[in-house]
Amino acid sequence: MLSKIDILTQFLGTSRITDRNGNSYFHCPFCNHHNNKLTINIEKEVYNCFHCEVRGRGLLYLLKKMKVPDANQYKKIFNEGTLISITDIDNIFGEEPLIEKKLILPKGYENLFRNIEKEFYKRAVDYLLKRGLRKEDILKYDIYYSVSEQRVLFPSYDKDSNLNYYVARSIQPFENYKYKNAKASKRNVIFNEHLIEWNKPLYVVEGIFDAILSRKNAVPILGSNIGTGSLLFKRLLENRTEVIIALDADAKKKVFNLINKLVKFNVKVTYVDWEDEKRDIAEIGSEEFEEIVTSGSVKSFTFADEVKERLFK
Repeated sequence: MLSKIDILTQFLGTSRITDRNGNSYFHCPFCNHHNNKLTINIEKEVYNCFHCEVRGRGLLYLLKKMKVPDANQYKKIFNEGTLISITDIDNIFGEEPLIEKKLILPKGYENLFRNIEKEFYKRAVDYLLKRGLRKEDILKYDIYYSVSEQRVLFPSYDKDSNLNYYVARSIQPFENYKYKNAKASKRNVIFNEHLIEWNKPLYVVEGIFDAILSRKNAVPILGSNIGTGSLLFKRLLENRTEVIIALDADAKKKVFNLINKLVKFNVKVTYVDWEDEKRDIAEIGSEEFEEIVTSGSVKSFTFADEVKERLFK
């Protein structure tokens, strides 16, 4: 008789490793990430992808979700899965094991503040000042610059001040590839966590310029979604941090999806209700954003049903 691992291997391929908690790592058929990101605890019959965040309970259901032909033939082998909450699934899988090398800054970048008076770095300084940054921001955010690539680089550090990500932005107006970011998963990255004060309201914004120019206690999500299994979501719950969502004006569905996730866990949530759908903090600047925040354009939500009503109306 086939075992559970035999069946999973048949449809998912060989697992990469099995850790001490009994979690096996398979290729994910939903996102097709090049590394084995689909984590399955065979004993507890729960699964979670560290990349696309598909997750659930019941391995028979997983086979059906994968559209395995005649999956019900394996019904006697698999359980339907015990009733495990999202939090319990997080506890089972924890954080993704680190298999990548320690992140380092790319070659050719020099600390901009240390070279701020040098002629070759003047163009980068002028670019940042024109975008609304101050010279003290260059020091605070430890900004780097590559003379050869003409890119400013914003490093991110975790709570222990270890480099965990970076964003490199071209200062050339007609560059086809504006951004070159670290080749690392953003799921377990809180951009510049070492600067965040969890006991104060936290502004969730889109990009690094939005975070700096908000002049707030802010975190950029860099185009990603905040899943319930992400490190940022966990920190928000652990610290009961009030959240103010100030994503770009054209990201309304993303805003209300995030609100819906947070209010289910009784997190206090407000959001910036932009009047112009083409606006963002980086575009309008610090002063105008402060006016918006203090003008009553920050709306409050406490119930997920209200969010759903607005999201799907």
